[in-house]
Amino acid sequence: MNKQSKNPETALQKRAQNFVSEHVYRNVSAIVAVLHTNANARKAFDLDADEVRGLVEHRDFGVAVLAHLETDIDVDELHALLSADALEFDTAAPQKELAALFFEYLKSNEEIEEFADEHGIDPERTEVNEQLVVSDYLAARLEEKGEVVEHDFLGLTVWGRCEGGQMVHMDKVIRDIVRETSLAIVDPNMVGTDLRRLRAEIVRGKTEGKTDADLLDVARTEFDRILGAEGEELAQD
Repeated sequence: MNKQSKNPETALQKRAQNFVSEHVYRNVSAIVAVLHTNANARKAFDLDADEVRGLVEHRDFGVAVLAHLETDIDVDELHALLSADALEFDTAAPQKELAALFFEYLKSNEEIEEFADEHGIDPERTEVNEQLVVSDYLAARLEEKGEVVEHDFLGLTVWGRCEGGQMVHMDKVIRDIVRETSLAIVDPNMVGTDLRRLRAEIVRGKTEGKTDADLLDVARTEFDRILGAEGEELAQD
């Protein structure tokens, strides 16, 4: 067995380091700090305060809106909201389930922040520790996970990193992305053997009549093993 696969944590850390080296380019925290505190500097770059504030403070309307729907209003008000938007729902369903239904509707229509403004809901706020220029690929993956990303900040794609006190490759969000990236960053010396093993497992599963869901679990297990991820930290859908 490859030595790397015997030490899952070391393997994952190495891949995370390589991933960060490839996709994180430069720290621009000093520039953002000046623009945040100096109105003349913002004017020189034709920026307004809100554009900069979005990179120094993470405002999460989603968490606040969902909490409002689950606990701050009664179920009759929630029924009224669902009915107003012609959504089908079971009036006997628990409030938490109905809240999730309406929240997904708001999310799919990109109306969460608008709903928060209309109902006086303040977002949850988290201080951004540093601002990093990143690749478009990493930016897209970070956005999927709710991270602060600005795609055109002085022509740069910038990640507002909220975690701190450790190297970037140790951030949970980075490690999760690395796991999910799977074979795209796997050690090329391992690919041939591992893919043959995975194909054999899938062929055997089909012969045994396993469902597509079962086969997907087989693939996910193999990918996690290849990445050397620890069992309790395996990425979940």
